[in-house]
Amino acid sequence: MKKFSADIILFLVLLVLSSPGAAFTCPYQNGSVPVPTTSYPDGPYGSIFVETSPPGAIVYVNGMNYGRSPATITGLFKGNYAITVKMPGFEDYFTQTTISGPTRSSVYCPLIPDKSGNGLYVMSTPPRANVYVDEVLRGETPLMLGNASPGSHHVVVNLSGYDDWETTVVVPATGTRVVAAVLDENDDKITRGINITTKPPGAKVRLDSAEKGVTPLTLKNIAEGIHIVELEYPGYKPWKSTVNVPATGLKEVSVNLTPEPSHAPGWITISSIPGNASVTLDGEYAGKTPVNSTLNLDEISPGEHTVVVVLSGYRSHVIRTTVVPNQVSALNATLEPVSGPSATGSLYVMSEPPGAMVFVDNQSVGTTPFTADIIATGNHEITLRLDGYEDFSLSVLVGAGTQRNVTATLLPVTRSLHTSLPPAIVIMALCILGICFRRLRR
Repeated sequence: MKKFSADIILFLVLLVLSSPGAAFTCPYQNGSVPVPTTSYPDGPYGSIFVETSPPGAIVYVNGMNYGRSPATITGLFKGNYAITVKMPGFEDYFTQTTISGPTRSSVYCPLIPDKSGNGLYVMSTPPRANVYVDEVLRGETPLMLGNASPGSHHVVVNLSGYDDWETTVVVPATGTRVVAAVLDENDDKITRGINITTKPPGAKVRLDSAEKGVTPLTLKNIAEGIHIVELEYPGYKPWKSTVNVPATGLKEVSVNLTPEPSHAPGWITISSIPGNASVTLDGEYAGKTPVNSTLNLDEISPGEHTVVVVLSGYRSHVIRTTVVPNQVSALNATLEPVSGPSATGSLYVMSEPPGAMVFVDNQSVGTTPFTADIIATGNHEITLRLDGYEDFSLSVLVGAGTQRNVTATLLPVTRSLHTSLPPAIVIMALCILGICFRRLRR
């Protein structure tokens, strides 16, 4: 009897689950709990090396203090970085650089003495020479002495392998006295410099921002210490790095230049007068122009692009521009005020299948295919509804005197695998289950 009752229970359970409209609800299947996702930018990519003349200046990158120069900032994502260098007795130095991949950007900042204070600034060619003021060693060039007293001082600049250089200078009560010493080498036996080769050869060479020739190139009589070498060759990525020249001998620098990829992206910057205008790039909304600033569009594929700038009450401004790899296309739109019919545009909406109801800003306006010859400029919310299909919604930007086309492919509504049982069947099944349980317990 117990086996018979158990069979009945099993039969009824299977009957309930297999009946038309039977419901079996998995956890989170209806009204499922959404899984949060977070998008992060690719990276980290590169690093920035900041060197100053003189060294020891405080380095700020995007407003954050990274200590004194020379400084290396690592773990950087792609983007633009603003660099500020500050040092007492010198003017603040501002520059910027771009990290576009797993690269190292070297930035050299030659500081300029601040004329507002008083002191003595000594520089030399080559640098890193000893500076004696009134027979007292004060440091190495380039050297800023902000505490030098006004009046006459005897200055001697000394570097091994070079003739001493000396002069008498008068430090003013206000302002900075600048002394530039060009040292003469006195030992012909000293061989010190850089030997640079590249593949391909013929690359233009800059040493500490001064053009020196093309590769292969040997540069002699270069001062010991850190120097910045830059290489350029048409069709190849620029190369830039620091090179430490030894006290004696030649520093070998061999570089395989990287070809410039034809598909490398470029950038577009857009400003408008007035600001706060909506911008589309090739028909896609890209953002709004900030007031007194620019809208920056990154990672734009090379080639022709169409930019449309729209602001309510102004004529649409259309710009066609060509984006070049690794270059910035700077665009500016001066918008013209309009009034009357010119301040409107038109809208055309079609769907597959046709016959869907069209709502513009939650107002029913007709069925697809639908044309609105006059519609206010600006952003509008378009919604399409058709029985048996999922709703389609899209925000579109209508420009003055232009037609905005919207094409929608509607998706059929997926039939639910679970519908509710008729109440009578549920009650009957519960009663039978209750009777079977009572017999099993006897």
